[in-house]
Amino acid sequence: MIPFACSDGTSYDSGGLSDQEKATKRRLQRHLARQKKGSNRRQATKARIARLAAKGADRRKDAIENATTDLARRADIVRIEDLNVARMMRSARGTADHPGCNVAAKAGLNRSIAEQGWAMFARRLSDKIGDRLELVPAATRLSTAPTAGTPQPRTREPSGILLCPVRVPGERRPGRRCQCCRRTGGQGTRRDPCSQTAR
Repeated sequence: MIPFACSDGTSYDSGGLSDQEKATKRRLQRHLARQKKGSNRRQATKARIARLAAKGADRRKDAIENATTDLARRADIVRIEDLNVARMMRSARGTADHPGCNVAAKAGLNRSIAEQGWAMFARRLSDKIGDRLELVPAATRLSTAPTAGTPQPRTREPSGILLCPVRVPGERRPGRRCQCCRRTGGQGTRRDPCSQTAR
């Protein structure tokens, strides 16, 4: 998974714990649940879990600081999705009258979102570049190249077919076509007479 990807092809990692360290943390949490409350060994296990959590937080903060500093130095204008991370991480537990469903799966998704550090990335980037940061509504996906100017939102028909956006000169990614171009051999449709590659 790539937490932060730029339109010029560069990407940044969000840091955090490695897969082995995550497995160790899960094992310690299972071990903690079986230990006697108030015991010295339980306190030692809690300390080990806390150290792993602090290590992941420090790595995430360092990775985001490096990524935002690099973007602030080499980019004039940065556009990012205006994500409401707090709403995305709402619990699916529901209430006693209206209980939720798939609560455990939603909790796992919330943990994954928190590990990416999207809110921290947007906040630190805003602190460093100020007015050069533009927030794009999350429902609008950027479909133009860095030098193409105003982004064109992608549109979807009721059937779910992804239509080609307006073609921008010089923007091309060979080897990938939208569904309407694949079905018509690159000639588009009457509703969308385009023949460019999908982005």
